[in-house]
Amino acid sequence: MFVIETDEKTYLVPEPLVSAVVQYASRHAELVGTFLRHPECLGERACSLPPGALLELAAVLELGLWERLHIRQQLDVELPTFEVAKAQFIARTKLGPDAFSEPQSVLLSYQVLKVWLEHFSWEAPQQLGADILIAPPDDEDAFVELLAEFFWSHRKELEALLEVNEENEDTK
Repeated sequence: MFVIETDEKTYLVPEPLVSAVVQYASRHAELVGTFLRHPECLGERACSLPPGALLELAAVLELGLWERLHIRQQLDVELPTFEVAKAQFIARTKLGPDAFSEPQSVLLSYQVLKVWLEHFSWEAPQQLGADILIAPPDDEDAFVELLAEFFWSHRKELEALLEVNEENEDTK
């Protein structure tokens, strides 16, 4: 567990969540870097962009990626399309750096991260090199029945696994 303390509250953050967010941030840095280095974008020109603009650009690029991979249409969430998000981002860049200076100015970035945390496998990009969407079952009763059948048909294997775990705990 990681501890984050603020003036109002102390938060306990599980290590898998911290690891997932680090992987997510690394991926977004790569997306933004690749985009900005593209010859039609900045090419070799140097520029300075506010952190909020980079976060929002990463969110726009992520939406585009989800749409190209046909993931976006499987998500039942309220997010703008890539084209809408891109147009909004371009309009905001014309307002200057102050358009990205406040915490509420990175709302799209927050929304995309929240969707990713709630609907995607956190480990899949690192372990499988792909996004895996985790969707709720269409028929919850059928899912519970299938899970019960699975556990019943594999009860001997599960018992053996539990015994091995108990033995390992006893030797610690």
